Amino acid sequence: MDDIIKLVGIIDKAIVMERNAVKFYRRAADYVPSEAGKKILLWLSDFEKGHVKRLEDRRRRLIEESGIPISKFPPTQFDSDLSETSGSQEIGPEMLEGDIIMVAVANEERGYDYYQRKMSHFPEGPGRDLFETLMKEEKRHINILIDQRKHLEINRIWGNFDEIEKGFK
Repeated sequence: MDDIIKLVGIIDKAIVMERNAVKFYRRAADYVPSEAGKKILLWLSDFEKGHVKRLEDRRRRLIEESGIPISKFPPTQFDSDLSETSGSQEIGPEMLEGDIIMVAVANEERGYDYYQRKMSHFPEGPGRDLFETLMKEEKRHINILIDQRKHLEINRIWGNFDEIEKGFK
């Protein structure tokens, strides 16, 4: 029972973190002048929405299956001050595209580290598989962003979105 309560708490923080990532990528897309850059950042935002949905679904199933009287409501924005989910750097219109990408990389690394730390609490079971999957996806996001930064530095343009998306199918 304690493990389920602990897992729901970890998932609550992860939901807030992923919601913040959705907002971050949408805001970043507003500051990037390149249509290709906007497309990639909005795609990442949509991908993060998928993380939110997956986490919310897992949370709901855990509560239903356990019968433990935990709040059935997922965390709210009020909960975003939770220590491990806050702290993403701010971006603004004065920032260069490469700098925005590096802030995104730092945010993705924070997410990866969070899942890695929390996965260690669950040697097996319902938390571990979810966190392993999310870690792999966060790592792929990091690699995509780093590749985009390199592409931008070398070619002065964003990379090909269709190639990136094909790599995820």
